[in-house]
Amino acid sequence: MSSWCPPLFDEAPQKYTKRLFLYATDEIAELLRQKYKIKGYFADHYEYMAQMAWLGGASSAAQALIREVDLVKSAWDGGDEQKTLALIKVCAPHMISVWLGGIDRQPRLTGDARRVQYESAATSMLSMIKKFLPAGPSGATAMTAQDVKSAIDMDRQWNSEGDGGRPSPVYACLLLSRAIEACGRRCIEWSKMSFPVESVQQLLDSDALVELGLVGDGQRLTAVMKCLEEGVRAVRRFHLMNMEGKMQPSERP
Repeated sequence: MSSWCPPLFDEAPQKYTKRLFLYATDEIAELLRQKYKIKGYFADHYEYMAQMAWLGGASSAAQALIREVDLVKSAWDGGDEQKTLALIKVCAPHMISVWLGGIDRQPRLTGDARRVQYESAATSMLSMIKKFLPAGPSGATAMTAQDVKSAIDMDRQWNSEGDGGRPSPVYACLLLSRAIEACGRRCIEWSKMSFPVESVQQLLDSDALVELGLVGDGQRLTAVMKCLEEGVRAVRRFHLMNMEGKMQPSERP
């Protein structure tokens, strides 16, 4: 893909980062409007509005990670279009996890019902983002399937750790690793991982960590979770303002 958001002359890094995410979300949102045949930005269409909420939340969380987490900021290194889209792709599955965990569902989905709904939602959302990213030698379909598998693994980890409480540092470490890798720096040998990971010690014993320092700073991992929560707050606001009590389709993503 050609450069669609080149830096302006003497543009401050923070402003350029914000503009990169604005352009990226606009491009993805336009694809969603085309997919669901939507005129304008808001509509009485559940799937479209849900994915717009996840997109906004993912963008907010990704920008917070760049701003607040040193390792992500270092790997970001000024940013570009591909890193922007890749970070949105990393954060979007978390928004879906929290969405299915109660933002739009009472009672919460569990078991096979959650797995089916999560896979469908992740496939739909990630396929939109992947249209702007290089397909790689295995092709776009294979890459999307791998991304969905990774998202499902992270959702399993989120549910195994959280279960109504506060997730342990393992989830934060894995999310941080994916964010750094979205910016081009390898952190984990994912083929050596088995989900869900029960503890930090199990993560260390797996010999999967390329960068051992990822689990050594509790404040950094706490910051990662706060950045994700910033994105979740954006999703909740979107749902409250645009969807709550207004859309009740029989089938949901």
